[in-house]
Amino acid sequence: MSGFTPEQIALRDMTRAFVQREVIPFAPGWDREERVPLDTVLKLGALGMFGVCAPTEWDGAGADFLAYMLMTEELAYGDAGICNMVNAANSFGAKVRDAGTSDQKERFLRPVASGKALGCLLMTEPHAGSDAAAMRTRAVRHGESYVLNGAKCFITSGRSAEYAVIFAVTDPDAGKRGLSAFLTRTDRPGYRVVRLETKLGHRSNDTCQIALEDLEVPASGLLGQPGEGLRIALAAMDSTRVSAAAQAIGVAQAAHDAALAYAGLTELNPGEADSFPLPTEAGNTTADPAAHKDNVKKLLTFMASAEGQDIFNPYKGSIPANKDAGHPAADALQYNDYQKSALTDWQAHTVTVGDDGTRPVDPITCAGSGN
Repeated sequence: MSGFTPEQIALRDMTRAFVQREVIPFAPGWDREERVPLDTVLKLGALGMFGVCAPTEWDGAGADFLAYMLMTEELAYGDAGICNMVNAANSFGAKVRDAGTSDQKERFLRPVASGKALGCLLMTEPHAGSDAAAMRTRAVRHGESYVLNGAKCFITSGRSAEYAVIFAVTDPDAGKRGLSAFLTRTDRPGYRVVRLETKLGHRSNDTCQIALEDLEVPASGLLGQPGEGLRIALAAMDSTRVSAAAQAIGVAQAAHDAALAYAGLTELNPGEADSFPLPTEAGNTTADPAAHKDNVKKLLTFMASAEGQDIFNPYKGSIPANKDAGHPAADALQYNDYQKSALTDWQAHTVTVGDDGTRPVDPITCAGSGN
């Protein structure tokens, strides 16, 4: 795919060089030990990757969404776990950028966009994942503060992040209009990491279960207006579904390259490796995983370019990209004799399939996204 701007190419190439030098040599150890390489992640922040689309006035990079997707693909190629931490920081910043006051941007957006700290989103609950309106976490107004109680799960960077957007119900009788969003530091009393999840993939990030136990948040921490939480939450899912697709593409490319290396095909002339015929199951019309990946790439590039415009809701198109882009990772595992590098890529692919909406729920959400 050609036609990228010099700025987009510069970010992609900078990310690729960093991944080759600082990520790929160490990623197998991180996965094996389930270790969060926070020093490495913060180096990415120092390069501007926590606030790719954040305005420069708030110390962000001021880049466009397509540049962010190119960066995501390159990070996922090296390690999908730390990629997800970087994506979570960007998602946090986007919520503050779009719904926050100037004071909130100064206190919460600037430190994350500048790369000094990580941010996270506390939305998923044990019984409320794709159905954000089913949340049970409560926020009760007491004077000039809100007191939050509830449980959140599968929170990326739940332990490492210094800042969080927390979604909670402020008016139980208002249904979907009773959900609100709050900004807080994670070192406040009442924010407790219950456990780190043991996962199949993304083992290099801290995916946590969080208990909110009388967590007091000043009223000034309310993000947007009371009752706007669902709108803010769904806006986050629109863009994160596209970034999940970019992750899947990076993982698929890594698995494809690992399979070719295992088969001793790395010395082929440019273009020959991608056309190498791989066996397929009967009825599988995707005879060439690399060609399938390239087709998904083109779809994703168009969607990412359209982000923020009125062409269409970006996550409608991200469903096939997100769910299908990683198929070559599973294929490569078959041809790779369960070599560890391909197994890790397959593990990461299984995460992207469920990211920000499971396969059965996605079509339902997509059908209603225009309402």
